[in-house]
Amino acid sequence: MPKKKSTTTQYAKALYEVTKDLKGEHLHAVLAEFVKLLARAHKLKQAEQVIVEFEKFAKKQQGIVPLTVTTARTVPDKELIKIGNIFSHQAEVTPMIDEKIIGGFIAATDEVILDGSLRKQLIRLKQNLI
Repeated sequence: MPKKKSTTTQYAKALYEVTKDLKGEHLHAVLAEFVKLLARAHKLKQAEQVIVEFEKFAKKQQGIVPLTVTTARTVPDKELIKIGNIFSHQAEVTPMIDEKIIGGFIAATDEVILDGSLRKQLIRLKQNLI
C-alpha cells in the first residue's frame, strides 16, 4: 500500500505540538530536526507554507480569531476593534478597502462571513422587487 503524503497543514500542526512548551536550546534542536525531516520528505520548498499554516494554527490554539473587515472607506481603529469584538475579544483585525461595497462593512473569518454592505442590501432589494 503506498504511503499517504503529509500536507503542509499536517506538518504545521505537528511542529506546533512538538514545540509548544520548548525554549532555548531544546527548541533549537527540535527545529533543526524538523528541517531535516522536511528535507528527507522533499518538502523544503514548502517550508514557507508550513510556517504560514503553523502561525494560523498557533493563533487558533490561543483563541485568536483572524478577521478581515472590508469597508468602502478608511475606518478608525476603534471602530474596527468594536467590529472585531462582535466575533471575539481576541480578534486580529485586518482592514481592507473596497469602494464597490458603497457603505457598511463585510466581516469575514475562516468560518463566517457577515455581509452588512450597502451593495448587498441593494441587491436584495432589487431581487425582492423583481
